[in-house]
Amino acid sequence: MRREEAREVNPAQRVIASIERAILYEDEGLMIVNKPAGIAVHGGSGVSAGVIEALRAGRPDAPFLELVHRLDRDTSGCLMIAKKRSMLRHLHDLLREDKMDKRYLAWSKEMEG
Repeated sequence: MRREEAREVNPAQRVIASIERAILYEDEGLMIVNKPAGIAVHGGSGVSAGVIEALRAGRPDAPFLELVHRLDRDTSGCLMIAKKRSMLRHLHDLLREDKMDKRYLAWSKEMEG
């Protein structure tokens, strides 16, 4: 098994600032980000950095920032980021036990008719 070496990711300052402006809610354990379409939630598959890397780069003193769930790169919407391991476990439990409602709504120009 061959593993890729960990490399330091440095998202552009404009991406970091854009993600910071997209924060809809934040408290000591949770952050909700309005992820725009076209930005990945994390690096990989040809993408060097995404929302989580931008947040980590913009908040180097934050001890814990982890994605609660993902959205496709081309999908916009609310993205939950846990700021504490206990919050991450709690939200994962809610998702796994179907105690959280996760909805996807589609919109297109044709629908405006």
